[in-house]
Amino acid sequence: PEMPKIAMATSLALVIPTTFASAQAHAARRGIDWYLWSLLAPGIVAGAIFTALFAAKLNNEFLILLFIALVLWTAWKLMVPASRQHSQTPKCLPVMLITLKSVLGGALSSLLGLGVGWFTVPMMAWFTAMPKAIGTATALALPMAIAGTATYLMMQAPGECNQCAGFVALPVVAAIGLSAVLTVPFGAWAAHIMPVAVLKRVFAIFLIIVAGYLAYKTYAPAKFMHFVQETLAQSHTSH
Repeated sequence: PEMPKIAMATSLALVIPTTFASAQAHAARRGIDWYLWSLLAPGIVAGAIFTALFAAKLNNEFLILLFIALVLWTAWKLMVPASRQHSQTPKCLPVMLITLKSVLGGALSSLLGLGVGWFTVPMMAWFTAMPKAIGTATALALPMAIAGTATYLMMQAPGECNQCAGFVALPVVAAIGLSAVLTVPFGAWAAHIMPVAVLKRVFAIFLIIVAGYLAYKTYAPAKFMHFVQETLAQSHTSH
């Protein structure tokens, strides 16, 4: 019953090696806005720690449904032209609003085992170039992932995971983390050479595919099996 939470905590732990390597690659290309990073990082870390403490008490299906909803919302924000979302670009940084969004976003990212790009990239794209927004989001994910993972590691490991430290499946982190790090330089290179419009659409399509796959794996088989069981029960009753 705790597998969704194990998956989310492990996913968050995987963010650490991938974002560390990616942030280095973006920094080498001067692709990080350190002012925006310093503005957003404290709230994101605070939100990550706060939610990780309560993750074990939350309903699994609620977490998955929330994840799907947020991913689809982010995809929509990236696909819809900016002119249809806002009449004009903000001329100054709304510090209080950005801080509030960073706390809430960091909380949800830690809770669902995500990076922070799903909410920081659309927000920062108003104040900096798209490639730099992506690079800054990568750098912001590192402190969030460290804080959230540390909190998950301090929790009692669930009984169904013998190789877990807290809620983190260490063998999975080791296996996937290495392969993910090896592909990071290509991702950073692509973010700086692809046209912004193409980059947004590629990211949005990827998010939609992830949401659709997760929705199918979570809900479709369960509903189908429930339908089969009800049909068999009715057939048995009629005979």
